[in-house]
Amino acid sequence: MASKHAPEVELLFWVTMAVTFTVFIITQVVMFYFGYRYRYKKERKAYFYQRIIN
Repeated sequence: MASKHAPEVELLFWVTMAVTFTVFIITQVVMFYFGYRYRYKKERKAYFYQRIIN
């Protein structure tokens, strides 16, 4: 016979897996978006700001 706590431990395991998987997918989507959004473009130039000290 399995432990009396087995169903609770299994539920906790699956909840942890679901949360981890969800955060992983969101992180990957955001990383892909920013990689695509800020990819190299020839026409884009860098901005240089002069530092002004009073």
